[in-house]
Amino acid sequence: MVLAGAAILALVARGLPDNLRDPVASSMRRTFLSPLVMLQERAEASRRSLLLDNARTAIRDSVALRAMTVNALETENNRLRELVGLGARLRWGFVPAEAIHGRGVRDVTTMTLTAGSNAGVTRLSPVVSPEGVVGVVTTVDPTMSEAMIWTHPTSA
Repeated sequence: MVLAGAAILALVARGLPDNLRDPVASSMRRTFLSPLVMLQERAEASRRSLLLDNARTAIRDSVALRAMTVNALETENNRLRELVGLGARLRWGFVPAEAIHGRGVRDVTTMTLTAGSNAGVTRLSPVVSPEGVVGVVTTVDPTMSEAMIWTHPTSA
């Protein structure tokens, strides 16, 4: 009944001249059609919320991922600060290098350094970390070198 009444009123409003149509339509929206207008507004708000959900989830996930890496970055920064302090304490004669890996998968007795004879590394040069001397260079190439660390069985 209500639907039929609304349909009849819509047809009557459609047939009105332009100068009467807008005030009638406005009064209809403010009175008995206001619940339907409100329902449409809520439906649009729900639709917008669903569309934004994927973007919000992506943002939330990226923030969580960055939060997980903060601890590792702080540890790395502290380690780098210790190395900078170590360089200041040594003052001269040291060559900064990165320890890449040992010879084997589980080899923890040797390490490859990213500095060689071109940088001034020589055989039997000490390998120093912020904790102190950790090994000695055994083989030197122009751009890299091999070091034996103190956990090696022959270093005792």
